[in-house]
Amino acid sequence: MVAAPSFKKDILPVIFPSGTATLLHNPWHVNSQVAIFLYLIPIHTTVMSILFLDERLRLYQILGGLLIFIGVLLVTHSRVPGKN
Repeated sequence: MVAAPSFKKDILPVIFPSGTATLLHNPWHVNSQVAIFLYLIPIHTTVMSILFLDERLRLYQILGGLLIFIGVLLVTHSRVPGKN
């Protein structure tokens, strides 16, 4: 029988570092072009889980990745009237 995950032992070590990193990282890149590429993190995570954890690629991951790429392309190639 598999034991239920413990918040203190199983969940907190994952949530705390990622939450802290996000809070400390984001304020310096809020108005930067670099912030746009933070949306690529889920794609990188998916690729790494497929390569190293033998996860299967699913349709919803493909669709989500396409939406992310389309969004990043739209933002990086959009032009604001009056700016060069």
